[in-house]
Amino acid sequence: MPNDEKKGITVKVDAELHAEVRQYLEKHQITMAEFVAQALCDELHPQVSAREDKDMGNMRTMAF
Repeated sequence: MPNDEKKGITVKVDAELHAEVRQYLEKHQITMAEFVAQALCDELHPQVSAREDKDMGNMRTMAF
């Protein structure tokens, strides 16, 4: 992120989801701030193209 200024985000989530996130953080050795920042960046700026490629290689059309 180009700007070093930090702002806070506070949210409440289900206890089960919180536990799942905590396990993920421990497994990947990242902080909650790093996890949330990455999740927000991924959601706001997706790296995957929304374009859908269809491989119609070996298909035939049947009309009735």
